[in-house]
Amino acid sequence: IGLEIAEVSERKLAGRVTTEVQVYQTASNSAHAIGFISREQAKLLQPGQSVSLPSKDGKASDGKLIRVDEQVQSASGQVELIVEIPGTEKEYARGTFLTATFNSAKEENVTVIPRSALLRAAEGDFVYAVNGDHLTRTAVKVGVESGDVIAITDGLYSGDKVAVKPVQTLWLTELRFVKGGAACS
Repeated sequence: IGLEIAEVSERKLAGRVTTEVQVYQTASNSAHAIGFISREQAKLLQPGQSVSLPSKDGKASDGKLIRVDEQVQSASGQVELIVEIPGTEKEYARGTFLTATFNSAKEENVTVIPRSALLRAAEGDFVYAVNGDHLTRTAVKVGVESGDVIAITDGLYSGDKVAVKPVQTLWLTELRFVKGGAACS
């Protein structure tokens, strides 16, 4: 299946938090969008912080984080974000999805994994960690992201080994064997 393994490492990282947001309200000169991030990522953000979003012409547009709402966290396991984007309804129609990027000012020494090792599922974030001769799906808590690496705040230690390829195939194989699922035809 083309299995590739990488070692979990530590490095200094001034990362960013990236998430998809969806425009839900527009006014004459601004739009509001909603998105969700992990609780650990939410700790890195503050209302009033700037956010970079792509515009239709391919350039980045700067918006502002209006609210970080942890009330939905108990139901979904994620924290809700509200972002204000300068622009018109013509530029940002309701329902439009955008990638929001929040830059972290602090540089910290953190545990990191390659982005390709992370499995995002409805139940949370996971990696396939090497456990002797086996791979074990392991829950992790995600921090900042930078380039091709993601910080892990809980669930792994530097020196652990994780599968980086083909994570999605491992997940689908696990579902088939553990939950009795069959492939779609």
